[in-house]
Amino acid sequence: VAGSVTVGVANITAGSFTVTEDGIISASGRGYLKGYGPNFEGGSLPQLKNGWDGGRHGGVGGQAKEALYLDNDSPYGDARFPTEMGAGGGSRNNKGGRGGGIVWIRSKTVQMDGVIQANGDDTTLNDGAGAGAGGTIFVAGDTLRGEGTFLANGGHCTASSNSDGYRAGGGSGGRIAAIFTVEIDFAASRMQAYGGDTAVSGTRGDRPGSGGTVHEYSPDRDIVRSSVDAIKGGYLVTGGIQLI
Repeated sequence: VAGSVTVGVANITAGSFTVTEDGIISASGRGYLKGYGPNFEGGSLPQLKNGWDGGRHGGVGGQAKEALYLDNDSPYGDARFPTEMGAGGGSRNNKGGRGGGIVWIRSKTVQMDGVIQANGDDTTLNDGAGAGAGGTIFVAGDTLRGEGTFLANGGHCTASSNSDGYRAGGGSGGRIAAIFTVEIDFAASRMQAYGGDTAVSGTRGDRPGSGGTVHEYSPDRDIVRSSVDAIKGGYLVTGGIQLI
């Protein structure tokens, strides 16, 4: 792959697969629509969520710091075998960011020097609605090499108002899995499923999204880790659970 390709759900099987340095496969903002995510009650239809919470997937979406996390705030999907889109951010004011889509690649050799991304959409405080969660990236085969980047980050809430009337939580990170039977020669820092930042809204700063998950499997490793780059807004984010 050279140049930019936009997908919603991609399921690619090949004998060998290369993303060049200028190559981009993007499923960012192609997951669940704003306000929607999987039905936590077990139904087959997506479930609408209003408000300003960030979308959930590999972790929990950010919300008002005084709010309690409920069943429909819980992470979903399988860290070792991810198949899900990221949930959209809360759709208050009929706005909010879409979640990330899905990219699956199965190939004997994967040479990854570009970007594969399934990030959630950003939102702004003026939207009064949440950012989208990261989606899924799954790559499997014999050998993974390269110096590119896999991204399934939650969307950010950017500052455009300091009014207490505007609220917006960051989206959670998505899920990335890299399963290779011979070798992974690829830096762990290049697989990112970070939670999205949130801007401070007046005196009631909302929470960032928590980190998603990254799974690496090869003969010398079998790791599932929370994808965390920092402590955001005074909240420790670890293992898909946001601790105050």
